[in-house]
Amino acid sequence: MEDLRIIKTKKAIKDAFIAERKTKELNEIRVKTICENAIINKSTFYKHYTDIIDLSNKLQEEAIDAFVDDFEHKDKIFSNPILFIKDFEKVLSKHFAYIYVLFKDDVSNENIFKMLFKVKEKLFAVYEDFASDTEKEILLSFVMSGTFQTLATIKFKQYKNENECYKKIEEIINIISEKYLKI
Repeated sequence: MEDLRIIKTKKAIKDAFIAERKTKELNEIRVKTICENAIINKSTFYKHYTDIIDLSNKLQEEAIDAFVDDFEHKDKIFSNPILFIKDFEKVLSKHFAYIYVLFKDDVSNENIFKMLFKVKEKLFAVYEDFASDTEKEILLSFVMSGTFQTLATIKFKQYKNENECYKKIEEIINIISEKYLKI
C-alpha cells in the first residue's frame, strides 16, 4: 500500500492538473503552476513525474483502467448485447467528463483504440478462442468500435429515443453473432 502522504500529494497534483486542463491546452500547462496550485515543491512533482506529458499520459492510463474496471458486463457483448450496451453507456457516462478533459486535444483514434484494446483484452479472458482466431478477433473489434462510436454519437447528439438506438445496436450485434460467430 502506498504511503498516505504520497497518495495525497498525487491527488493534489492530479486535481491541479485537471483544473488547468479544463481551460488550457496541454502545451500551455506549466509544472510551476501545477506545483503552486497543489501546494508542493517542484522537486516533489519530479519525484513522481518527469514532466507534464508524463503526468498527462499516466492520468490517461489511469482513466482508461478505471473505465475498463467499472465495465461490469464486458463479457455480455454476444450473450446479452442490450445489457452490454447499457453497461457500456453507463460507464461511458460516468467517465465521460474526466476522459474528455484528459483527452480533449488528443481525441485521436490512438486513445480510443487504447481503451477498446483494454476492454478487448478483458473479453479474451471470457472468449478465449477469439484471441487465436483472426476472423473472430476482427469481428470483436468491429463490434466494440461500432458500439463505442455509436454510443458517443448518441451522447453528443442526444437522441430523443435512446432505447431505439440501443435496440438497433443490439440487432446488428445479433446479426453478426448469428451469421459469423454461430453464437
